[in-house]
Amino acid sequence: MSAPTQPAAPSTTDLPSVLVADDHQILLDVFTHLVESVATVVGTATNGEDLIALVAQQRPDLVVTDLAMPGLSGLETIRRIRAMAQPPEVIVLTAHSDPALVTAAMEAGARGFVVKSSAANDLRAAIRVVASGGSYRSAIVDLPQIPTPTAGGDPLEGLTDREREVLALVATGLTAREIGQRLGITERTVAFHKDRMKERLGVDSTVALVNLLARSTAPRR
Repeated sequence: MSAPTQPAAPSTTDLPSVLVADDHQILLDVFTHLVESVATVVGTATNGEDLIALVAQQRPDLVVTDLAMPGLSGLETIRRIRAMAQPPEVIVLTAHSDPALVTAAMEAGARGFVVKSSAANDLRAAIRVVASGGSYRSAIVDLPQIPTPTAGGDPLEGLTDREREVLALVATGLTAREIGQRLGITERTVAFHKDRMKERLGVDSTVALVNLLARSTAPRR
């Protein structure tokens, strides 16, 4: 009698190809190790510019990237990747669980959002779900309910309370570091909020944001 055969292990060619990006080498190694259990890692990067170049070179199925890296912002990196021909799906891996950042990342084109503190449990699940055509976000994150501004109304109506706090402090001339210290958030989170407000309000500079605030708070005749 012949011995029973065991199911063959999945071939590496059956696994999705993934690029992993994080600006902290130790974390990059940890996340790469996690990804390798469910996918084939075809490269790593520590900044947005290198990640975009690798995407063009490797043409992976998925990108797992930190949202806060030096140089090109995480949101702009995602937008540029998703603007490529036959772009890979993107899973954001970040220390920030701010719901506004989730919304911004998803609107930039990400299909997954994993908080680093839960990466050991969530990252592999996110890869499986997104590679199958779904979307995924860590359970500890709730998306905010953001009202849609009415025509002719307050241009800042759709901002979250946190975004309004950041914008008000920006208008006083404080730096991102000073704003972060006042609000108990990181400098990078302040930058994310500013990027998010610019995107939502359709402006391309901090000066334009402050002008919108001045217009919103000006007495109506």
